[in-house]
Amino acid sequence: MTKPNFFIVGAPKCGTTTLYEMLDQHPDICFSIEKEPLFFAKDLVGDGYISEENYLALFKDAAGAKAVGEASASYLLSKVAAESIHKFDPNARIIILLRNPVDQMLSQHGQMLFHGWENIESFEEALAAEVPRTQGAMIPNSVPVPEFLFYRRNAHFREQIERFRRLFSDTQILILTFRELVERPEEVASRTFSFLGVDASFQAEPVFANPRKVARSRRLAALLASPIVRRVGSRLLPFALRREALRLVQSVNSRKSVSADMAVQLRQELELEFEDEIDQLETLVGRPL
Repeated sequence: MTKPNFFIVGAPKCGTTTLYEMLDQHPDICFSIEKEPLFFAKDLVGDGYISEENYLALFKDAAGAKAVGEASASYLLSKVAAESIHKFDPNARIIILLRNPVDQMLSQHGQMLFHGWENIESFEEALAAEVPRTQGAMIPNSVPVPEFLFYRRNAHFREQIERFRRLFSDTQILILTFRELVERPEEVASRTFSFLGVDASFQAEPVFANPRKVARSRRLAALLASPIVRRVGSRLLPFALRREALRLVQSVNSRKSVSADMAVQLRQELELEFEDEIDQLETLVGRPL
């Protein structure tokens, strides 16, 4: 059975879906049938775990493709994914996307609201709740993995990247930035094609995927995310069908939203707090975030 040989590992809200959809246009690249299977992030999947048999079945159409991959944006956050992927294929290629941590945190908060996993609408108040949440308090029942609400902690990408760099050589890791993906998508696609060993002259159509969305009905979003609905769904529907049904209802219950913003003072405080992190990341990738 065909196995994946490259992985887009995150970070969330850094352009992983956009890159995925551009790479998926290439005739020599084949992705898993389901995006974000999260097979190697067993510490984060909650009740969404799939068996290895079901995971490999996601690549049943990939025979003959030069590059076979999947994209799970939480692999970077996972404490076990890097080692699990390395055991699965030590020669795998790893693609990481980064963004200014301050902007990533804000965007992640919006995504959590959309999924019904976050119950604090104010970004500033959600940040203030992070300390008690790390101690087990103020965590909504709807969120399957509490770590998804630890916005500050999750935005320290440097230590997450190091988990992969300890196991994979620099030639196996490609680090891209959200900024260059937005400003020069064709160049990023070509560079990634070359990294994956496929024809780099292929012209992929630029896309802008997974824009900021808000739920039309917060009550419906919260209901879909509730433990009872998840538990009943897991008993009645197979994993793939359950996920597809959830996506369908979420798409009906969503509308695009203008980009969120934060108070100037809060942005200044966060940029000062993450100054060293940003400097280290920009030194690592050799370009601005």
